[in-house]
Amino acid sequence: MPVCLPPLKKSFAGETGIVTGWGVTSAGKVRGDDIRAHISPVLQELEVPIMSNEECRNSGYMKNQITDNMLCAGFKDGGKDSCQGDSGGPLHVADGIYHQIVGVVSWGQGCARPNYPGVYNRVNRYIPWIQKYTADACPCSRDGGNKEPVVAEEEPMEPETEEEEKEDEAKLKKSVIRTVT
Repeated sequence: MPVCLPPLKKSFAGETGIVTGWGVTSAGKVRGDDIRAHISPVLQELEVPIMSNEECRNSGYMKNQITDNMLCAGFKDGGKDSCQGDSGGPLHVADGIYHQIVGVVSWGQGCARPNYPGVYNRVNRYIPWIQKYTADACPCSRDGGNKEPVVAEEEPMEPETEEEEKEDEAKLKKSVIRTVT
């Protein structure tokens, strides 16, 4: 099932979000390269309450740290949160048969600390930019959810010959060298 873009002006405050990721599962024990030893081998999922920006600005963060391009989600008492390794992952909200991606895991003061909810990039602040690059690729409708999602059919791929594989590898090396220099 696809994840849809949210409405432009909706705040989602008071709703329950679902954050997923393979990040660390125990805060406070991870330093530097040690993070790899604590990353979850299994995709984790957590329901978190989404708060208003005003409520977030009145938490442990300084008021000017939380901008309108952000949203906060988490428990006032802490205990559960997204963490290192989850960054870039989705925060989505159920909307009938669809889910809307409302946030992207960004930052926080540690993980799961009381009065410091997780901070996410607010997706609906970037919808014009997203639509510029995806055009009509977004399959969800706003007419009560009656439109079935469009699912691209995959064509079976022929296995590459050893020669084609070497050519692809050589092209990749050239493109990487061009990018770096």
